Amino acid sequence: MVDWLTGSALGCTLAKEIPEHAECIVPSIVQLELAKWLQREVNEERADQVLAYTQKCIVVPPDTRIALLAAGLHRHTSSPRPTPSSTQPRWSTARTC
Repeated sequence: MVDWLTGSALGCTLAKEIPEHAECIVPSIVQLELAKWLQREVNEERADQVLAYTQKCIVVPPDTRIALLAAGLHRHTSSPRPTPSSTQPRWSTARTC
């Protein structure tokens, strides 16, 4: 979701795969991690908008099945990311795709 929010090339590709609210399942732990990221990267108004989007989805508590599925997806889709530094620009708050 972060790639989609930042308008990265990967996010633009994934945008076609993000379901409508009624079909979008968001584990509550994802809301936690997203909220932490948003606090670091964007202003409070944008953070509220993004979290409001997730609240319109089907929010479910994490369980072992979901955790293992997420770990497997992460393992297959992750690529090394540069470490943040104070000299790197912050992510854009606007999607470009």
